[in-house]
Amino acid sequence: MSAPRQRRRRSITQGDLQIGGVPGRGAPIALDFSRAVGAITGRLLPFGEVQTEIAVPGRESVTVSVVDGANLVIYARAESFGLSGTEDPLVIDSDLALRAHMDALRREVAIRLGLSDYWHQRSAPSTPMLVMLQKPRDYHTCTTGELISADRLDLVCRQYASGSASKTLAGTVTVTTGMACGISGSLPAQLCGAPGPRRYTFGHPSGVIHVDASVARCGNEWHVEQAAIERTARRIAEGRVFLRGNCL
Repeated sequence: MSAPRQRRRRSITQGDLQIGGVPGRGAPIALDFSRAVGAITGRLLPFGEVQTEIAVPGRESVTVSVVDGANLVIYARAESFGLSGTEDPLVIDSDLALRAHMDALRREVAIRLGLSDYWHQRSAPSTPMLVMLQKPRDYHTCTTGELISADRLDLVCRQYASGSASKTLAGTVTVTTGMACGISGSLPAQLCGAPGPRRYTFGHPSGVIHVDASVARCGNEWHVEQAAIERTARRIAEGRVFLRGNCL
């Protein structure tokens, strides 16, 4: 009796998923980062608390939530920096005093978390990242001018790191923000409503991005059950390689 034929599988490379800031459409691929908690410090809440008051030398203190999920992220209200939260990245980048303020906060958090060597060895350190938060409100994207309606959103986010504001929200920052929204008492959770397992939609300068997140409290610790985003798959190359006979 002949062995059963193996079923041939093919990858799906075409679809209708579109991600704000990413050209074109593609087939969705779900990426779950729930096991990436503590990527930088080893702890979901590096300070051991959901909110921390950070005193920046020469400036007023800022209330933040610091969450280390798939990336180390500082969350602060946009108002803490005199912003509406819907600014174009170029507006943020052109304000030298604002950038100095944000970098001073990032540096203070980095030093407190034992990242002083990393911070001072780089001209434009990326860690920790800063995300400025605002409640849902209408704004236009910086790329196509598309109107993003507040009723589509759970949060409006502006990401800053490495000396400039991002036109999007990084994948690792997106999933970490989803985790933060599930932690009761954190700034993201306070701004987007009651935390719970669900799909969150975040508005960034180029559009929107979604994350499916679920976080549960186990005693004094928070456990991330899910933190998944969808990326797009597409075929980027196809070809044949010819080898000489003596290479076989």
